[in-house]
Amino acid sequence: MFRGPPFTGRSAFLSLHLFSGYTHNPPVLHSWFHIGLVFLIALCLALTALWNRPYDRNAKDATYQISDVTVRRDASFCWVDVTLEGPSRPNSSPPFAYLLSASDERIEHSDLRVTEDQRSIMLRFWMEQSKLEAAWELSVNDERLRLKDVGSISLNDQQQRPYSSPRWH
Repeated sequence: MFRGPPFTGRSAFLSLHLFSGYTHNPPVLHSWFHIGLVFLIALCLALTALWNRPYDRNAKDATYQISDVTVRRDASFCWVDVTLEGPSRPNSSPPFAYLLSASDERIEHSDLRVTEDQRSIMLRFWMEQSKLEAAWELSVNDERLRLKDVGSISLNDQQQRPYSSPRWH
């Protein structure tokens, strides 16, 4: 048998009244809470989709995928570091790779590093900053991956910037 009034302690009332259907507050407060909650969930989903998107969506069928690109200016030249994710079964030798411009200018990599599991490869290219205004593709074992679209970038000396898509703006 129930005796006495129900517990109406202030802390219990404040924590439960927003989640129950019965409140003493007007329904406007209740609806703003739901709108904020839906907005927060949508924002988290959008940020997750942006974080997990591929570097170049057009190259989804290629054997190697660009996962990360970093450019660091060094006087009038730039170091362009490209990280590739490889196939699930590692190859015995690293891929044959070079940069290719729209005018068929070719730049060989100056450094190549392979991770211990041989699934990730870092290629480093040394090029003049003025050449970074052109569009560039990365040729990996005769497959073309879009590295950069046409457009200039501005970096101060020794400044470094990561890129997550071919649009370097």
